[in-house]
Amino acid sequence: MTRPSGVPLFLLSDAFIPEIFATGKQHVAKAGTAGLTVLLTRTYNADVLIEILSCTTGRASYMSFRLGYFLVQQESLTVEEVDRATRRQQLLGGSLGSNLLELQLLSMEELELALPQALHVSSPKHSWMAQPSMEALTCLPLSLLQQLQMIPIAVEDGIVHFLSADVGPPPQLATLEYWLGQRPIVYPTPQIRLFQAMEKLYGVSIPPRLVSLHR
Repeated sequence: MTRPSGVPLFLLSDAFIPEIFATGKQHVAKAGTAGLTVLLTRTYNADVLIEILSCTTGRASYMSFRLGYFLVQQESLTVEEVDRATRRQQLLGGSLGSNLLELQLLSMEELELALPQALHVSSPKHSWMAQPSMEALTCLPLSLLQQLQMIPIAVEDGIVHFLSADVGPPPQLATLEYWLGQRPIVYPTPQIRLFQAMEKLYGVSIPPRLVSLHR
């Protein structure tokens, strides 16, 4: 079955859904980031969909689905609003959270509350956020941290705790664990918050794209 052209994915009929499951990799790849919202309107097991997405789409797509699904389920946003932001994300880049902020569909406070809930993770200790340890800050090269959009904030009991921009967990976590000799744990934070912290801690300029959110 061929997807009707020009029809928003969240308006497709049930007839197309089995095809997504039958050949998940092919159809999720075709749909792209913006197409993920077709899954938001269905009652299929979210964990199954997330597994498909984590294997077949990029880091940003994985996070987009996780966050978008949560916001729609919580009735914080409509499917149409999430779709608008994901299509903008596909065109302009950045995280879904950044695009939602730029479109003023979500406040910073709402995004910061939603991220750990959407990913079923805890929040880092306030003391780590207020004063990251020097041991943590120097455990990886700055160039690598910029590439991964991560900041190490604490080393405790054989675990390195990282802030990570809300573009999703980096695929290199297993490599990082081998390199560090310690287990990494990642806490998602809005992309602008990550770069604000990187500017304060490492003197790295905030990307021009995010300057409008810097306040």
